[in-house]
Amino acid sequence: MSTFDYANELSTPVNSNQSIQGTLSSNYTNWAQNQVHDAADAIAYQWFQAHGDLDAAIAIRDALQGGQFSVEDLFLSANGKSSLGSNLAGDPHPKLVVAGQVIDLTSFFSGTHVTEWTSGNAKNVQYHAREYYTNFHADDAPANWDHPVTQNHQPTATAIHVDVTETQSVYNDAHQITNLAPDVETVQLINGVASDVDGDALHIVDGSVSLDGGVSLPSYITVVGDTIEIDKNSRALDELLNGGVKEIKLTYQITDGHTDPITNTVTIDITGTADQYHVLGGSSVSATHFRSDSTTGGGNINGNVLSFANPLPSDAFDFHFSGTLKAQSAGLTGNENGGVSDSGGSAGIDWTSGAINLDATHQSGQATLTSTALNDHQVDYNVHFNGQADPGDSIKVTLEYQYDYWHMA
Repeated sequence: MSTFDYANELSTPVNSNQSIQGTLSSNYTNWAQNQVHDAADAIAYQWFQAHGDLDAAIAIRDALQGGQFSVEDLFLSANGKSSLGSNLAGDPHPKLVVAGQVIDLTSFFSGTHVTEWTSGNAKNVQYHAREYYTNFHADDAPANWDHPVTQNHQPTATAIHVDVTETQSVYNDAHQITNLAPDVETVQLINGVASDVDGDALHIVDGSVSLDGGVSLPSYITVVGDTIEIDKNSRALDELLNGGVKEIKLTYQITDGHTDPITNTVTIDITGTADQYHVLGGSSVSATHFRSDSTTGGGNINGNVLSFANPLPSDAFDFHFSGTLKAQSAGLTGNENGGVSDSGGSAGIDWTSGAINLDATHQSGQATLTSTALNDHQVDYNVHFNGQADPGDSIKVTLEYQYDYWHMA
């Protein structure tokens, strides 16, 4: 702390023509300026703490050290007809003008003193007083305050949403896909997505890209550097129906190499296109015929039909039917026999292997239908029993059919 020695400083005027007021103003101002100059760091640091502008604080420090400043309002002034005493009404408010700033210096000063003098003559005495601070104190500024450690900020990122369309497959006559080459769409995970106010280089954290919940990536998504590549022509997407949307949510982490990584998300909506689908199916229908059902004396039951509803949708193509006709007798003994034969029907012959003949020894039999037999979704057949068959003897006829077709979906 420095103290202004007013008793010594005012004992001798600067020159014989200088008044007490002039001596006080000159000597005190010089003292105050020297204190401010020597406390350049402390004053600039205190201003920085209050305002947070480091560049401006450094400019203040440099100007103070270079003497490019002025101090103002160092004195509290009063004049009167009688003595003004040792404590005027109020306190001085010294100010510093430097580097475009006006800084209140009051907090650096303490301890006031009043210097009083008179002017005029015995008949008209004027009293003059100046109150000013006598002590100046400035704490040392911290070392390297003008080069503070810069806080590094975490990067920021916006969530990513990507709409892609599955590549349309091209098929040959054998329903094989001919355009098998990958069709890749690249999605940026850093460029245009993440930023860093500190200008740090950003990258995704190795191994951090995963399906929401930590599951491994599907086969058609690959991480390449700071991007992901989506193969829109992956066979894994062929099951996606035309116009259907598959949503995939990914998470990944971004690092600036200095702060903790942040997490960002990617939502991918994949819209399906029309693909060829192969459908296989089948079922069976049955009918049981008794000897007593014959309306002719010969035991024939003609004009029978086993049919099934058309299982094909309207957009089915390249479809095929196949089937087997089975016959199972019950009750035939001794010389009793019966059988099933192709009636020809409106669609012609359904099988070419001849009649299915049944007797006590051969209780069952079957015939394989022709490739076109079921195009009309039915089989036409006749049933017969010989004259020895009993009324309760029966033959169960079963059509087992299979189909397959292709359709676009």
